[in-house]
Parts: sequence; C-alpha cells; structure tokens
Amino acid sequence: MKRLVAILLVSSTVQANADFLTFRGWAQFEPTLRTMYLMGAWDTYESFASLTHPNAGQHFRTCVAKFKFYELASNVLEHGKSRPQFQTQPPAVAMIDYLTTACGAAPN
Repeated sequence: MKRLVAILLVSSTVQANADFLTFRGWAQFEPTLRTMYLMGAWDTYESFASLTHPNAGQHFRTCVAKFKFYELASNVLEHGKSRPQFQTQPPAVAMIDYLTTACGAAPN
C-alpha cells in the first residue's frame, strides 16, 4: 500500500511539472488540431471570465460569435506568427490579443 501511494505521489508530481504548449508548438499542429485546441482554450477562458470578469466575458463571447472556430484559429495563427512575443507563450495569449485587436478591448 505504501508503495502504491508513493508511486501515485511521484506520478502526480510529474504531471504538475509538465510544460505548457507554446504558440510555436501549437502553430505546427495540423489545422483541425489547432482549431480543437483553441476551442478548448476558448472554453476555459470564457468559463473563467464569465465568473470573474462578466463584462469581458460577454464582450469576447459576442466577438467570437462572429467567427467560425476554424476561421478564428487561422486568424490567431496569422496574428501570432508576426509577433515574436507570442512564440513562447500559450496560444490563448495570442487568441486574446487577436480578439482585442479584432473587436476592441473588453470593458472593465
């Protein structure tokens, strides 16, 4: 039993230290996988924003509704490629920056 607990503890520690996906890595995915990943990132952001910053959540929900998700992923890819600051950041950082550029800053 102690051995099992030790193995679970070590494996959970390894998971907690996992690296995050960078924009550079995301950009190398095939288009469908990029879109799916961005859909998950959007869902996470939207869920969090609706609880903590409802005005920002509503602003970006309205903005995202203007796009099909594959279109959004393609636009975020092009937006991020030309901005070196995003290359080592998670793709969600480029996504929010793109949405701010496309639809304006979220209200406070």
